[in-house]
Amino acid sequence: MKELYEILQEHFLKYPLWEVFDAVKLVYQNEFGGGHIVSDSKKSLERIRSEYASVDSSDSDVLFEDIGNNLSRLNFAAAKFINLSPEDINNIFLASAIMVKGSIESFEKKLDILQKAVPFDFSDYLNDYKKANYPMVSHSDIYKREYHPAYRIVNSYYSKLISIIQKIASVNKEQVVIAIDGMSASGKTTAASFLSKIYDCNVFHMDDFFLTPELRNAKRRGEPGGNVHYERFMEEVVIPLQKHEPFKYRVFDCGIMDYAKEPISVTPKKINIIEGAYCMRPEFQEFYDVKVFWSVPYEVQKMRILKRNGDNEFINYRDLWIPLENKYFEFFDIQNKCEIITEG
Repeated sequence: MKELYEILQEHFLKYPLWEVFDAVKLVYQNEFGGGHIVSDSKKSLERIRSEYASVDSSDSDVLFEDIGNNLSRLNFAAAKFINLSPEDINNIFLASAIMVKGSIESFEKKLDILQKAVPFDFSDYLNDYKKANYPMVSHSDIYKREYHPAYRIVNSYYSKLISIIQKIASVNKEQVVIAIDGMSASGKTTAASFLSKIYDCNVFHMDDFFLTPELRNAKRRGEPGGNVHYERFMEEVVIPLQKHEPFKYRVFDCGIMDYAKEPISVTPKKINIIEGAYCMRPEFQEFYDVKVFWSVPYEVQKMRILKRNGDNEFINYRDLWIPLENKYFEFFDIQNKCEIITEG
């Protein structure tokens, strides 16, 4: 809860004219997010468009204002300044809303922290507030007048994806294909997952194209970027996807060292995400409209692999998989082939 304490103090300094209502509202949003105002996705977009149109982009502050609990206020003025559309804001907001649960028990603990963090007299107000079953509160009139709040509560992770979302919006094509390449445990799969929550899209994982047993030899591994069945990826995904027709592809399962029994069926969609190391091999680069490289500091990478895979598997990563990836990145200059470079 130390995080919330510090955030409350920061907001107290940044918004010196805020009142009890504004402080309680922040704590409420920290616990419950913004899902309380979602009744209909179309109405949600209409409200965002109206608020967005009323803000002045010259008043822009930070785009994402941290409120703790992996949540932020996505400010419309800053969004307007960088041409982030109401539609994209709404998609991010709706996806974020369903991720937040919250509980009264946790909320009450956070109200206790509020009383310690901010020098207001909360006693009478909080007693009445509890009797009313903790409804959502509005910003005070002075807060609205002085600070012009116009925002939505979103998952803070989307701050890492804004440049990708902007790039996708700029592509005027019937089909948009995004490549997310990068280092092991850097967050490529997580990025693809969060993007898939805001787009109706297909997601393809390069892990499904690991080498079959007959290809796992020294010659293949000695080839830069050879540690993936790129020929099959081209044949079963790239070429069919370009035809804009339904297709199927096989998934190689390393657990059984064979293909899964059922292939994956794909319905053509406007947005298509390819994630995983080796997806930016030269054969595929012209296929992509958005190219992203995901990096991570080695110590963070090590910690994540240890947590995810354990000590023994980390040795394999350290001595085999990571060196093979680095060889591929360097040989094909992958990072410099990407328009967007992000640290996960």
